[in-house]
Amino acid sequence: MAEVIGYLRNEATYGEQETLRYLRSHLPKEFVIYVEPPLRKKRDIRHPDFVVLTNYGYVVLEVKDWVNIVSANPHEAVIRGRDHGCI
Repeated sequence: MAEVIGYLRNEATYGEQETLRYLRSHLPKEFVIYVEPPLRKKRDIRHPDFVVLTNYGYVVLEVKDWVNIVSANPHEAVIRGRDHGCI
């Protein structure tokens, strides 16, 4: 089980909650998951959903709660949202 540092905000989406649950239970103990860490670039601060650190590098994850990917290719994607409209 991976180590988790930080916590999700109260209004976290279902997808963010499920992703954290999955990462925590499926990644080995050598992995560290930072939850919504502040990343600074000059005066701008961003908060990606997760940063996963490994012995080999890191992965930054931003979770999107899309309902269905209708179609996708290397140049574009059509996504159906919860309101059943396409984005």
